[in-house]
Amino acid sequence: TQIHGILESYFEGNYLPEWPAYVRNTNDVLVDTFGDRAWDSEKSFAHNLGFGGKLDLSADNVVVDFKTKETPLESVVPYHEHILQLSAYREGLNMPTARCAIVFVNGSSNEVKLCEITEQDLQDGWECFKHLLRYYQIKNKL
Repeated sequence: TQIHGILESYFEGNYLPEWPAYVRNTNDVLVDTFGDRAWDSEKSFAHNLGFGGKLDLSADNVVVDFKTKETPLESVVPYHEHILQLSAYREGLNMPTARCAIVFVNGSSNEVKLCEITEQDLQDGWECFKHLLRYYQIKNKL
């Protein structure tokens, strides 16, 4: 929660006398991957299929979610649920072709790793998400 809050503050343009090194590392990996962009932080949405969310970071046709880890990041990979989440976020924001990534952050080592999700995985994730959403809605009589 603390790491998310600090990253949110940074991308909202707030000022701290000194940012943790993982903030600079996060910004660097985002610029290296997506170029210099004006980011929106903590953007909420509601979708007409009956779901909503609040994502960590978005920009013109890019969706990013932060995940924190307390272990070394060299072998970390996104879970399938992360892919479903990002595919739903880009649909919820009406950006169905957005590039999507998970940025893993280790606050104690200041290590950062960006994992961009392939378009095929995002399309498959959206199909899975829609089926799971419908299952949830039927089960809960929504």
